[in-house]
Amino acid sequence: MTDITVHRIGTPRFAAKSVEIIKDKLIKVEYFEGDYRGSGEWTLEPLDGKTKVKFRWNVKIHRMLLSLFYQLVRSIHSDVMRKGFKSLNKFLEQK
Repeated sequence: MTDITVHRIGTPRFAAKSVEIIKDKLIKVEYFEGDYRGSGEWTLEPLDGKTKVKFRWNVKIHRMLLSLFYQLVRSIHSDVMRKGFKSLNKFLEQK
């Protein structure tokens, strides 16, 4: 179980739980409480001695303010995820 807060416009908060894990391949999560409800899927693929990570987010917004700014929320989510992946990659390269 994970509580998530994104410190951006509207400060969305939501909770997730892992529902399926296949080691080195897949992590499925369910967003069950808060501003977003739905699912997410992380896929991990070996690629040239590294791991390619993909994330698919399939949620519905459960707060009026966020739903009014849907396109902005989409672009912010994309930006947050890209920055997170870049930071994770830098961290792993240092190991």
